[in-house]
Amino acid sequence: MEPHKARKIGFFSALSICFSSVVGIGIFLKNASVGKNVEGDGVSWLITWIICGLLAILLAFHFGKIAQVESNQKLTGLSAWTSGIVDKKNNWFKKIVFTNYGFFYIPILLVTLSFFTIEFFFEFLKTINPNIKLDISIYVVTSLFLSICLVLNNYFSMKSGSYISNITSILKFIPLLLVIFIGIVFWNTHNYDYVDPITNDVITSNGFNEHISFDKSIQGIMLSIPSVLFAFDSFIGVGVLSKNIKGGQKAVSKVIVTAMILVTVVYCLVCLSSIFHYNEQGTTVISVLIDSLPKSAKKGLTIFISLFIFISAFGTTNSISMIMLNECRNIVGHKEMIFTNKLASSFSNKKAALFFSLFLIAFWSLIIFIPSLILKTDALIDGFSNLVVVCIFLIYGYLIFIYWKNVHKKTNQKYKTIHSKIYAVLVWITLFGVFLVVFLNIFFVFLNGISNWDKASNWGLFLSGQGYGNINNLGVLIFNVVFIISFLVFPFINYKIYNSKNKNLDKQNIN
Repeated sequence: MEPHKARKIGFFSALSICFSSVVGIGIFLKNASVGKNVEGDGVSWLITWIICGLLAILLAFHFGKIAQVESNQKLTGLSAWTSGIVDKKNNWFKKIVFTNYGFFYIPILLVTLSFFTIEFFFEFLKTINPNIKLDISIYVVTSLFLSICLVLNNYFSMKSGSYISNITSILKFIPLLLVIFIGIVFWNTHNYDYVDPITNDVITSNGFNEHISFDKSIQGIMLSIPSVLFAFDSFIGVGVLSKNIKGGQKAVSKVIVTAMILVTVVYCLVCLSSIFHYNEQGTTVISVLIDSLPKSAKKGLTIFISLFIFISAFGTTNSISMIMLNECRNIVGHKEMIFTNKLASSFSNKKAALFFSLFLIAFWSLIIFIPSLILKTDALIDGFSNLVVVCIFLIYGYLIFIYWKNVHKKTNQKYKTIHSKIYAVLVWITLFGVFLVVFLNIFFVFLNGISNWDKASNWGLFLSGQGYGNINNLGVLIFNVVFIISFLVFPFINYKIYNSKNKNLDKQNIN
């Protein structure tokens, strides 16, 4: 076998990387916040995951087609697809994608996911010794160390990174399958029964017994959208590895669609299990199992599941670090960001990508962790992970529209594997779904930020409330506005500075 072929990643490995980059943190962390947003109402809870699951499958279907478009061979993933689809009229959109996907989206995901992984690790240690209580600074330093180590590991050996993804993809099925099987089979078994303080009735912890009004249901669903989209996101990240996958772009399209169908089914089953064992203090994988099984199994079960959830989160963070390293190669190779010219001229593309990756980790760690340390809460970290996903889903939607307009509608039959009218309907259903849920989410964020401005938001995971800080709804509103403006404006500031520097260099060379 030739050396270059031996280094290629097979379909299963690619599927493992895609599945591992999607599943591992979101379903374990964000599901509880969805339950809180809909006040435990089982129907609203399940509808939230179904809506986002259908959107994710539609997006996966479209990107499976987009991934097959011939584009700039020096680029991979979202950057390459954008380059092959976007025309001169939409050059502004290309700037947003090229800059924000690699500068905002991927590094923010890596920094926040590393922190969540460390939270899972310390939660595992707390199951062994409940007296452990650490300052948030310990979490920050440890998570920073983790993200750097994963990037370095994948820099020196991407094959070892793919092995980690394969192994953790298998191991993460353990807590998922346990919560699905046990939670659903023992749907009517409850160890968390509690007494209503007003009526003194014993209430079983089943979300299908909880009911809220229609307007509260809509508000709860829409406020949950960022959390759930976060759990479904990162599916197109595997496209960055297309040159390392056997079959190239065509194989990538199959990987994406297959992975997202599998993810959607798994998520909806986990949601159903969680509804049957709703816990008003927060429904987690561990609480579902404890509610379903005898109390005598609580200690050992909690330790066992906590360990495998940590392993699952570690696998997800590793996959994102692989994607980030390759995306940074795109950025450095394309040379359209501040500092990339100097990096590209001083080092090889591979080394320059490593240095740029480490710079992005340091930059976003400062932006995210300094205010978190001041506020002594992980609420802001949770918020960053939610908002960056909302912004990137808007980019996905517009890219699908451009693909349909510039590629699929043209006479070239290469990409028309489905009837034009049917595909057009699917495109508009997808666009309507993406933009509607994002718009309604922003609307309810504004509504909450104005009418319930002083109420604590549902942002935050293990280090929020109960001795830690919180962010109120007004803070969430302000953060949304600042983040979205920064996301939209930064690419144009970057290109203006970059172009002005290039003009000055050209003048100096002429002189």
